[in-house]
Amino acid sequence: MLSARSRKACTIILSLCAIGYRSSQVSRALLYFIADIAKNHQVRKQYTIQLGENELVLKELELLNENSNVFKLIGPVLVKQDLAEANANVRKRIEYISAELKRLDGTLQDLEDKQNSKKESVSC
Repeated sequence: MLSARSRKACTIILSLCAIGYRSSQVSRALLYFIADIAKNHQVRKQYTIQLGENELVLKELELLNENSNVFKLIGPVLVKQDLAEANANVRKRIEYISAELKRLDGTLQDLEDKQNSKKESVSC
């Protein structure tokens, strides 16, 4: 399913084609940007879900006592893990996911800027 921005870009492409621009001039340039933006949104959605899950795990770990048993699932086996180590691993995962989300935001902004400049160059 396309995002609202992607649908808007498709509408712009169709309207440019309707007023006489060849579809190959318009669609090749803009559809690549639309596809990249859609991929970016999809990856960003996955990271956002993972971030929420890890934040919930961190809250649950904070509720435990220091002498509580914590297990990590590795394949089909539950392996006992130190609470401090589990806490540190989840925090590192949250930091990594947050950094990836920031990187994706920057990439998205760059793609949208390139798409807008391409739309302006095609429409002029």
